[in-house]
Amino acid sequence: MSHLFFCQFGVHGQVGLFESRAGVRFPRGAKVVCRTSRGIEAAIALNDTDDDEPSAAIEGELLRPFTVNDELLAERLARYQTKAFQACVTLLAKRGIDIPLVDAELLHDGEHLFFYFLGDDLSAVEPIMVELADRYGRKIRLRSFAEKLANGCGPGCGTTASSCGSGACNSCGVSGHCTVKNARPTFSASDATAP
Repeated sequence: MSHLFFCQFGVHGQVGLFESRAGVRFPRGAKVVCRTSRGIEAAIALNDTDDDEPSAAIEGELLRPFTVNDELLAERLARYQTKAFQACVTLLAKRGIDIPLVDAELLHDGEHLFFYFLGDDLSAVEPIMVELADRYGRKIRLRSFAEKLANGCGPGCGTTASSCGSGACNSCGVSGHCTVKNARPTFSASDATAP
């Protein structure tokens, strides 16, 4: 029997609904591993729900509790994440690119590395992303806060006027509240993928 859990995940603390097919109940605050649309991520279980028809869309699958091996992996990934952030800052300075880098995030799968920038036009940082993808051998994605913070997923996002339908955001499924507009930046049109 599966259970549904609200979990907090991602560097910016996004909350989503996850299905645990193993039928295991997790206590609030338990560290868990989830599969999201972005990849395999570390998360924190918040609470479960027995609602057969939840109002929020299911974000992904809650795979398992965090293990000792997951803790060791998380420590190593944190070091790589810090190195990638510093390498990006260095390359931005060396090339005279004045686009603020806000954060970097390396998912628990060790394959998906996200850089968060402030700004609308990220074309100047694309060559840096290709270089970092070659260096770190990971899929690298650019994220820009400015546009999503202003617009969400489109005109009227999170309202009954939105194209999402019934006032629910198509990214978060929560009526009247768009987690994309309020907390989650968008993918840039360009992704640099390691060979």
